[in-house]
Amino acid sequence: MIKKSIFFLILFISAGAIVNVKVFELPFYPLVVFMIVAGIAISSKIRIPQSGTYLTFLLLIVFFALFIGRNEPLTSAADDLKVMAKYIIVWILCIYCSSNFKTKKDFYAQFVYFFEKLLIFSFFTFVLSNVLNAALVNFGPVTAIGDQYQTFFGLCFTTTNDFKKYNFHRNQSFFWEPGVFGMVILTMYVIKSIYLQEKKRVWVYYVAVLTTVSMGTILIFIGFNLFKNLLSKGKYVFNARMVIFTILIAAPIIFVINFVNTYSDLIEGAVGSVFHRNLNQDKSLDTRTDDLVYGFKASLDDLYAGHGQDYTDFYALTSAEASTNKAAYGGGITNGIIGLFYNYGVCYLILFLGLLFKSAKDLANVPKYTLLIFFTFIGILMVEPIQNSLLIFLILTFYNDKRLLKFS
Repeated sequence: MIKKSIFFLILFISAGAIVNVKVFELPFYPLVVFMIVAGIAISSKIRIPQSGTYLTFLLLIVFFALFIGRNEPLTSAADDLKVMAKYIIVWILCIYCSSNFKTKKDFYAQFVYFFEKLLIFSFFTFVLSNVLNAALVNFGPVTAIGDQYQTFFGLCFTTTNDFKKYNFHRNQSFFWEPGVFGMVILTMYVIKSIYLQEKKRVWVYYVAVLTTVSMGTILIFIGFNLFKNLLSKGKYVFNARMVIFTILIAAPIIFVINFVNTYSDLIEGAVGSVFHRNLNQDKSLDTRTDDLVYGFKASLDDLYAGHGQDYTDFYALTSAEASTNKAAYGGGITNGIIGLFYNYGVCYLILFLGLLFKSAKDLANVPKYTLLIFFTFIGILMVEPIQNSLLIFLILTFYNDKRLLKFS
């Protein structure tokens, strides 16, 4: 029971799950630590993974050194302190995992099993929130852009703007938004399909991804499955298929470009009808484009130490060049990779990406999947800002470690 409770809490906080993060995130940290420490305390042996410890504290030391060097305002420094707290929580979590599971694979097998229960439960809340729309209760204050979060008896969340846009409530379970839920689904699907090599109940992931109606999630999900299928056929079959695949794409490329130019309005209409978006005027796409371009430009102002969580320079640049109102509602940078670059500089970003590649290699089991997993994670982080979540930190630092400090 304790194990499943910890899994639940990890998922709950991993991507800023609760709607009003500023109010509800911090009180759960002590509860998470308490649950993990309780799990360690009842273990027959306490095992401290050395590599996980070294990696976690390396990240923490680099992060803290950059934090001190920036001397940023207290208002934004508080958010950086929360990130440091997450490093400590993940280190304790690695001790719990090593103490209660024989291998990393055993842990992830239980983790995926619990997550699938959550997915199935989200189908019921997805249906109920749409069928019993009148039962939804407003949650938290109205945002600066006039959006109002709502909850279905605390079992799931949604927003009024989302309903206005799609005429139904998308599946976001208790996560911050459907896109974040979709990216966590995709992350767990990568672990299930490649690391665990499980094929049972994959339909749950397909249905869950579709019910989020998240364009970014669906596109990355399709691309991941396409290349996974190509890679799974063996080296020679893969090479042959890639040649055929390249010819099939390259040969009609002029025709495709001409077709897109000729029928661009029709294509935009088809995409818009599926995702309820006008691609020429979609605020979500505009925001991500602006965050990519202007976030990168603003990052160059403080290339090595970063700006911390102080978005003053970014807001000033977007206000001057893109005439956005992000400063009004504190939108931050939605691109997780660019967000790391802006917040903590190029040195921390390189370290983060290096560990992300190492974890992709660890999850791949066989080398041919390493780059696929790595670039899938890059795509996930570029679409949704979950780079500082407990889930991502756990993936970065938790490896199969034979070097364990054991205590009876």
